[in-house]
Parts: sequence; C-alpha cells; structure tokens
Amino acid sequence: IANANTWSAEKPYLYHLFISLTNPVGEIVDIRSARVGFRSVEVKDRQLLVNGQAVLMKGVNRHEHDYLTGQTLTRQDVVDDLALMKKFNINAIRTSHYPHDPFLYEMADIYGFYVVNEANIESHGLGVYDVEGYGYAMSNILARDPEWYPAKLARVKRMVERDKNHPSIITWSLGNEAGQGENFRKLYQWVKERDDTRPVQYEQAWMEDYTDIVAPMYLRIHEMQDFLKTNDQRPMILCEYSHGMGNSNGNLMDYWELIRREPRLQGGFIWDWKDQGLLQTTADGVEYIAYGGDFGPAELPHDRDFCLNGITFPDLTPKPAMWEVKKAYQNFWFEEADLENGRIRIFNENFFVSSEGYDIFYEIRSEGETVSKGLIAPDSFIAPSSSIIADIPLSFDPQPGREYFLNLYVKQKGEHGLLPAGHIVATEQFLLPFSAPPTPSAHISEPLESVEDEDSITFFGADFSIAFDKKTGNIYDWKFRGSDMLKRALEPNFWRVPTSNDRGNGLHERAAVWRDVEEERQVSDFIVSRNENGATKIHVASVLQTGSVYNVTYIVDPDGRIEVSVAFEKGDKDLPELPRFGMNLIMPGHFNRVRWYGKGPFETYQDRDSAAMVDVYSGRVVDQFTSYPVPQESGNKTHVRWMEVYNQHGLGLRIEGNQLLNTSTYHFTLDDLGDDLTHSYQLNQRNLTEVNIDLLQRGVGGDNSWGYDVHEPYRLLDDQYDYSFTIRPFYEADKDRFIKQD
Repeated sequence: IANANTWSAEKPYLYHLFISLTNPVGEIVDIRSARVGFRSVEVKDRQLLVNGQAVLMKGVNRHEHDYLTGQTLTRQDVVDDLALMKKFNINAIRTSHYPHDPFLYEMADIYGFYVVNEANIESHGLGVYDVEGYGYAMSNILARDPEWYPAKLARVKRMVERDKNHPSIITWSLGNEAGQGENFRKLYQWVKERDDTRPVQYEQAWMEDYTDIVAPMYLRIHEMQDFLKTNDQRPMILCEYSHGMGNSNGNLMDYWELIRREPRLQGGFIWDWKDQGLLQTTADGVEYIAYGGDFGPAELPHDRDFCLNGITFPDLTPKPAMWEVKKAYQNFWFEEADLENGRIRIFNENFFVSSEGYDIFYEIRSEGETVSKGLIAPDSFIAPSSSIIADIPLSFDPQPGREYFLNLYVKQKGEHGLLPAGHIVATEQFLLPFSAPPTPSAHISEPLESVEDEDSITFFGADFSIAFDKKTGNIYDWKFRGSDMLKRALEPNFWRVPTSNDRGNGLHERAAVWRDVEEERQVSDFIVSRNENGATKIHVASVLQTGSVYNVTYIVDPDGRIEVSVAFEKGDKDLPELPRFGMNLIMPGHFNRVRWYGKGPFETYQDRDSAAMVDVYSGRVVDQFTSYPVPQESGNKTHVRWMEVYNQHGLGLRIEGNQLLNTSTYHFTLDDLGDDLTHSYQLNQRNLTEVNIDLLQRGVGGDNSWGYDVHEPYRLLDDQYDYSFTIRPFYEADKDRFIKQD
C-alpha cells in the first residue's frame, strides 16, 4: 500500500484485510477478514518510538475482573473498561499478568490503546530478594533451572503466535516477578528471532541485556533521577507505579513533572485499574466488598486487602484519585504567559493529532458565580507537540474582597471513538492577579453580658449564648436562636484514621502519641480580658501529655462570631511528625449539609489536588465520606477559604480561615471510624455531624503501600504550627444567597 495511513493510539487507523480460499478450479470457498494496522515500533536514541515519534505511556495495569462474576467477563465489560479509561486520558494497558481475552486487543486496535502484552509467567513466591542494584529484583530457581525453560517458552510462544497481528500490541513482556536468570535471556532471544518488529521487556532484568526497555516497578523519583545519570541506552517506562491501595495515588503530578522534563522517561503503568473485590452480603442483607480472608477458615493463607489496589472500585466507579490521574495524563497544558493581560500559552501534548478536533473554552469564576465565559479561537490549530499564545478578555471590575479564577477547558467537538461530543479532555485553573480590597465591616461596640462561676463563663448576645469550660478552656455550649449548635466541644485534634499507606509505613504506630491529645491536655491559664471594640478575649494556655505547648486564644465578638487562634510548639525534637494539625467539633446530626469555598467537588489532599478547581461547592454531609472497602481516612478538602455546615432550615455554623484550611465533615466520629475496621458495613452513620477544621493534613502517598512514606513536602515535620479561623452561627433566611438543597 503506497503512503499507507499509520496506526497510533491517537489515530487508530485500520484497514480491512480480506483473505479468500479457492479450490483447484479457482472457485472461492471461504473468505475471512481482519482489521490490520500499519505502524512501526522501535527503541532508538534512548527512546521508544511509534511511527518514528517518541510517545508517553499514560498507562494502567489491568486484570480481568468483575465484582459479581470474578474473572468471567462479558464483551460489554471489556468495552466499559476501555471507555472509562478513555474518559480519564489513559492511553496504555499492561495485561497483568497474563494475555487477556483476544477481544481486548481487537477493541484496543479499534479505539486506540498501546498494549504491553504480558506472558502468563510469575513465580513471585519462590523469589529471594538478594540481587544488588535494584530493590525488586529476585533470584529464583525457576529462572535459572533449564528444566523449566520449555514450560516458560510454551507460554511465551502461545502469546506471541496468538496475538502477533494486533497493531495495539507494541511491546512483549516476558512475565512478572519471576526472577533473574538464563531462562529469561533465552526467552528474550526467541521472541526477538520470531518477531523483530517489537521491543521485548522484562521487569526483573532491570539493566541486564535481555530487556529493550528498563521497566522497573515502584521506583521513587530520586531513583529515576539516578537512572538518568547512567549511560544506559534504553528508555525507562515504569511497569508499575503509584500503588492505588485505599486512599492513595498521591504525588502523581511530581512523577509526571520529571517524566515530561526528561526524554528518556516515557511514563508508566499505575497499579492498578480496578479493585479485585467481590460483592458479598452479610447475614442481615447488607452488601459489602469481600477480599482476602473473607472466603475460608481463619488459618487459610491470604494477603488481606492487597487485591484492592485499583483506581476504580470493584463496580468500576472511579475513586477520587482517578481525577488526579486524568489531570496528570491530559494531552493539553496551559501556562501563564502574561496573566495580568489575559495571555496564556496552550501546549498540545498529542504526538500525532492537532487541536482541530477540539474546542477550547474559558470561564472566569468568582465565589461560585460566572463573571464571563467564551470560546478561545486561535488563528490556527495547534500542531502536535506545539504551542500557541492565546488572548482572553478580562473586561470586568474586581469587586471588594473577591477572588477571580480563570478556568480553562478543552472539549471534543464531536463524538470520537468511545467518547461523546463535548467530553472534557483537559482543564486548568489560574488565580487572576488582581482584586479589590475588602470593604471594612462595622463591629458592635457594646460588650457582651456574661455570667461566671468557678467552672465556666457564659456570654450572652441578642440571639446567642456561648459557654466556656474553665478546666478545659473549650467552648462546650453554643446556642443560637434557641438551637443547640454543639453536641461536643471544639477541641484540638492531631490524629487521622490511618490510610492503607499509613499502615504500610507504620504511621499509626510511630505517631500514636498524637492520637488523643485532648484527653491528657493540662490547662495552666484561663485569662479573660476585654478589648476596646467591645469584644472579649479569652486566652487558654495548656500543655499536652508530650510536653508540647498548646495555646488557644478566643476573641468573642458582640455579634456572635468567635476568632480562634492556635499556637503549638512540639518541644521535644524527637517527637514524631503530626498526622494533621487542627481542631474539631461535633454538631447535632440535623446539621447535615455542607457548603465550602475551596477545592472540590471530590476529596483532595495536599499531594493529590491538582485536578480540583477552587469554587463554591455544596452537598450532603453523608456524601462527603468516600466508602473505601477498608474504612480509612477520606473526604478531606484542601484550599478551603470558608465552610458552612447547616440544616434544612438554613441554620448553621460558618468557618472562615485567616489562611487556607483543610476541612471535612462526617456523620460519625474519628473514634467510630477507628483504626481496626475491616469492612465498610462496620461503620454506621450516627445522628451527629463531626466537623474538622485543620491547618494541614499529611498527604496520602502511594509510591508503594508497604513501606515508602509520603513525600517530605506533604508531611507535617515542623516543630511549630499556628493558624486561626473565625466561626460564627448564621441563618440563611436572613440572606438572599441561601440555596436550598435536595
């Protein structure tokens, strides 16, 4: 075929091949057809090239799994997997750890995925980690003993012969975690002789001579940087990284910042696509996800929840981390060029398609309101691997005390493959560099009335009362318009229920000293004074059981608002890091709605919030918690300016940070969530609302789930922390902006 159209994951062009069988007299007795694609794959100049172009593997590891039928999948199940992958910008699949149903490859050919096809070889249990140079390499008798070579060759041969005509398969993999040895060198040589059109990779080979791609698992960023210092002539593509166990997949953007900067790094495959849990029902009819240990006697060997490592739940519902994956894997990027004058640079990271099939929109938002929006219409389409400068009109007058954000969206113009018209493929948000100062607010100058005794002091306003406990220094009672606003006092809290990754790196043990800081806190001073503007100042000095200093200052304004300022000094330098730094309180359960101005709408953490945009979001408290199959920390929101927790009548509490906050709300307490629950059905919703008001919470990590910690920039390692916020009651019927919730 002269000038044949080439196949790639971006443009999966296929031809129809017809093969006819004729009898001796020339009559056609049978006709068969197949789809074929033309493309080249090679390793050259330290890069993996498709059609002569270096590409990025934005991949996942996929198992064949259904939460109802196990490893029995329908064709629709396969298509559903691929459609969701496309929606979240995934372009590559590693068939872990066996060749998959041939239908997968047919669909990957049609819809465009790069596939690493892996032989059904794994003998992890026989491996011994005694090989120097790469932490996951193993010695293994089956990799060395020549008696085992025929069995291994049979599996590799079946894979290659069955699947060799699929253009989507760009790499053969010799297996997974089966050790280093001569058997795999011979397998590599056999495949190269049989098929010289594709690279061959094997993770365990590391930098030996029987892999064309250095394809390690769970390499950390500094280890990838170490590889770049070598003179190795091969690219690195991580066969497994960003372990998705529980609330995980932090610092993904940090990986991709390095990958995009270094040509020899060409992406990787997240572990993994879907939690391999199975739907079960308790004796009283409650459904839950079962996993290791749930299917046999207690002495039966199992690996607990290490089958629950997906970025989707077992029913294919995306986990919150999926949005970060979509962001990290998107193919259009935006940079500030001259933001003050509305100039931005738009980069097309596609390697084979221009921006012709996409529309680029902008929207300027301010605290939940759209100020302006429109279509960005550049003079020409953005060519692959190219960029343009675009101008966005910024014709509005900033209002006092408001922030303005520029939101950018890339949408498909029409239906394309598995994706509908209008699907958003890329996003970005910039805080615009202008605003007007807030209008000064008038304060009531008349001081509050108060009643004091040996144990407490209570302040009375026009429609509220606030009571402090002198022994603890806490606000223990708050009434507003005849309603109780508190069910439990505002208290310090430095603990979070461990995530799967926290357990893997031992945080729940080494940081246990911070678990119940309120219980052993000793108050040394409770000092009340009056300010000139009529406000009352209460300073509470206390010491934690660790010897750490913990001081809180409350300023009670006559209009009912309270400014809370907290100062903490760890003291002993040998004390462990804090899982979080903040306070929490409990409200009655009818305060079941939440609205916040911060990142959302899904949960975010400081190492996993790039995909979320700052805006005003609202919803039910019950929906803020993510029900991971193994209950753990979830539901946090970062970059919060203010949060409101209220009931159906519009009565509630508003918290405003004097700096950015982390917040969360639940219909259970941290003690209810505990650290020993094993299944979601064990956590019951209660008639209360816990409200967490934090300065910071550590990230979730995910380099692995069995030892590697959260990256240092996302941990609470300082010896001192302080923050402040204002909390006040409100009634929305007094305001025009009340939005009723369903």
